[in-house]
Amino acid sequence: MRKWWIGVSTCALVLAGAATGLYVYVMNQIQGETAEESFQLTVEPGESLTQVLTKLEEKGLVGNAQWRYMYMRVKQPDYTYQAGEYYVEQGMNLEQVLSKLQNGEALKTDAVEVTIPEGWNVKQIANRLAENGLGDEGRYLDLFDDPDFYGEMRKKFTFLPPFDDKTKFPFEGYLFPETYHFAVDSTEEAVIERILTHTEAVIEDLATEYPDVVKKTDEVFTLASIVERETVLPEERAKVAGVFANRLEEEWKLESCATVQYILGKQRDRILYEDLDVEDSYNTYLHAGLPPGPIANPGRASLEAVLNPDEHNYFFFVTKKDGSNGHHFSETYEEHLQNDANSRGTW
Repeated sequence: MRKWWIGVSTCALVLAGAATGLYVYVMNQIQGETAEESFQLTVEPGESLTQVLTKLEEKGLVGNAQWRYMYMRVKQPDYTYQAGEYYVEQGMNLEQVLSKLQNGEALKTDAVEVTIPEGWNVKQIANRLAENGLGDEGRYLDLFDDPDFYGEMRKKFTFLPPFDDKTKFPFEGYLFPETYHFAVDSTEEAVIERILTHTEAVIEDLATEYPDVVKKTDEVFTLASIVERETVLPEERAKVAGVFANRLEEEWKLESCATVQYILGKQRDRILYEDLDVEDSYNTYLHAGLPPGPIANPGRASLEAVLNPDEHNYFFFVTKKDGSNGHHFSETYEEHLQNDANSRGTW
């Protein structure tokens, strides 16, 4: 009898384990993933929900279209969607895409496509948006510097840090570089909110691997903006991030020329010694630690570099000045001076 009970108990445990494993597997297939890249989704008139879900399965947003269909017919029996052309941004999850289809947030035939490059600041972004007929440049700059509008957006987007009057533009750094599609009649407020929505999606995606992007959003975005402006070569981003991480760890000044360029308000081929002495809270040659806020809008690669910097003993880097856009890295100031002299051809 005892052996019989042991056998029954063992079978029950095995079945329970199998059931749990199957449940986890099915739920993973139903819930899906976030979009690895942006793409345009066409929903034809009369297309079935299974056909729509199959398209999303092909893009990796849902593991199994048939299982998701059965799940929705039980959990969301009143779900409806509208035909049209939809733009799915990198980082959007399945629920966000299904909500877009349900609300009919399709692209209008007169949608305006605007690309915001990595490393641009809010002034450049305002100019680009206005050039494409999306509102007034001055209005954007006013909104980018408006504490009340910032507070309104912060209620919707909790990743935005508390307002700090020391920042030149509170929205600086949080307008994620991407190719966007806007309705031609979009207001300036709607355009900004649309961009912040995408930034939020990117942060949520990054947070699955790097929780610090949520815990220390302002620090991560501020340092990432500096890395963005200091580097050209993708393979150097994590290395440069490591230099700044070492300096912060040792409580050294960052001494980033990119922060001085930001203060000057325009890109210069050469930074003069007198520029390094300009009194400004963003001047990392004068003030230790991070500046009050980002100096540009960093892309995903720079964010990842800051979240996962290279571990090394470098504390200095200087441009090679050979047209390669690369840098020499060094551990000591003496090595740094030699590298600088070599780069300038004055050794």
